[in-house]
Amino acid sequence: MDKGTLSFGVELELYIAVCVSGNSMPRPERFELHPGRPLQIDQLDRYEVTDTLASRIMTRVRKIAPRAIVHQRPGNNRRAIDPLSQMSLMNYQEWSVTLDPSLREIADLVEESEEERYGWLGVEVVSPALWATKAGFDEVRQVCDFIQNTFWITTPPTAGLHIHVGFGGHWPPLMSLRQVAAFLYAADPILAHSHPGHRWNNRYCPSIRLYSRVSRGMQNRHAPQRPSQINEQEHYVPSFNNSVSPPTMSLGSYLASLMRKPTSNEEKPTRSNFPPRPTGSAHKLNPQMLQDTSENPLVVLQGADLHPVPMLEAVDEILQCENIDTLSDLMGINRVRGTFNFNNLSYDVKRTIEFRQGASTIDSIEVISRARIAIRLCEFAAGANPSELMKIIIDFSAAEFDSSWYDFYDLFMELGLHPEAKVVQACLNGTMSDDVRREYLQRRELGL
Repeated sequence: MDKGTLSFGVELELYIAVCVSGNSMPRPERFELHPGRPLQIDQLDRYEVTDTLASRIMTRVRKIAPRAIVHQRPGNNRRAIDPLSQMSLMNYQEWSVTLDPSLREIADLVEESEEERYGWLGVEVVSPALWATKAGFDEVRQVCDFIQNTFWITTPPTAGLHIHVGFGGHWPPLMSLRQVAAFLYAADPILAHSHPGHRWNNRYCPSIRLYSRVSRGMQNRHAPQRPSQINEQEHYVPSFNNSVSPPTMSLGSYLASLMRKPTSNEEKPTRSNFPPRPTGSAHKLNPQMLQDTSENPLVVLQGADLHPVPMLEAVDEILQCENIDTLSDLMGINRVRGTFNFNNLSYDVKRTIEFRQGASTIDSIEVISRARIAIRLCEFAAGANPSELMKIIIDFSAAEFDSSWYDFYDLFMELGLHPEAKVVQACLNGTMSDDVRREYLQRRELGL
């Protein structure tokens, strides 16, 4: 995969304090020394809140230069964006703010009355599609810092951080998408540990390893065949890799030759400066969630084998997909979107792979670290040769038998994500500080 071809976007779910102009809102706990204030609005109207916040963000964004927006500035070293690709980016040209229905169940905007003229509203702040460059990451950092320092914001466990990774509006080769899907599917159990426990088995991002259709036994021949909403020729972009072709890639014999399960006498890979590898799995099958997402809930109720198919069987099935629709079906979960969502590829909405397991945060360093991790995972998997890809997938499979064999810190180190690993470590153990942030910025040369 060529450098500079990947793009990304962030979706920040959060609560913002709002107050009708001319009134005051009592300062909540934890905000005693906060420099910001509630968002001032003319009346308690939800859409006025979203429009006002979006306007304030855009006023700040206009001061940022250079911009890295995919739709407006493809860059001299990138392919021109065709009209169909432009359509998939139309709604992602600038920052926007939308209402988030999933956040209404805990806190809500206080209705207008003589006594109360303020409250909290759950919203989602959505970035434009940005190139995965220094300018793109820096724009996200500045917007997050602006929101955090200007307004009263809270990010409860019910909210999430979603990262979208795309290819600048283009279709990558099908082979690359298959490899990304297989890689993320196999990595799902260890990547869960890079997020707080309340994001495990979360109903808004259930595990694709546990609940996806391929884990429940769907094979390519079972996937429904439906007319594609896009030109099938779009699935193959010769300028990415002239050697890419549609035939399937069966790795059955290759998997068998590489399959291993660590033994008590086998030496585990070493590493330093990170916590010990976990001794238990973050993946505990929830029968109720399985029933809710099952194509045949009666089978679950009757006590059938609830374990997912063996990981390497599912990986082999994913790597044999012949089109994007089938890939999306295999990776999907009935009625909900999983930890890694491929539905956007199938329906040509955003042409992105969505990372959904992140916990809500407005900390700019955590947000861009999570974005860099998602981008690097896709970049590696899309461009890896089969041997490189399967080496790590075999480690994922071995870790499913013995979680102390290999974890996300090992993966991040292999992929050159040491600065991001340190940020994740600080977030998980509650030691995130200005020193950690400064060190990260220095390591990634984003400037102080």
